[in-house]
Amino acid sequence: MEIINEQKIINTYDEKQQEQCRLYYEYKRIKKENPEFGYKRVSKLLGQQYAKTRWWHCGKHIPYPIQTIEYLKERGLFSLNSNHQKLKLITRVFGATYGDGGIFGNLNAIDNEKAEKYFIPY
Repeated sequence: MEIINEQKIINTYDEKQQEQCRLYYEYKRIKKENPEFGYKRVSKLLGQQYAKTRWWHCGKHIPYPIQTIEYLKERGLFSLNSNHQKLKLITRVFGATYGDGGIFGNLNAIDNEKAEKYFIPY
């Protein structure tokens, strides 16, 4: 059973980032189907500025949600399903965090300082 997929991660971001992801994936699709097209032609098809597709063409400045997905993939944490090999560790981290640790007010970090260290093997 699938727990987290790419679209679920993208949906956690604001509408602007979701739209950027849609445009990026559309850019990738057009380039795959038409490898002879340059970034300027693709930008015209998408109705976007050249600068945006130029950066994507160079592999830079891709949308943040896609960067997050790539980060998780590099660490073997994606895609998360019910038989994922690291699921037990992930649930232990959450258990320690919610049990004795905490989450920062702006939701961008967790604090395991007070959590029992034996819950999470380092």
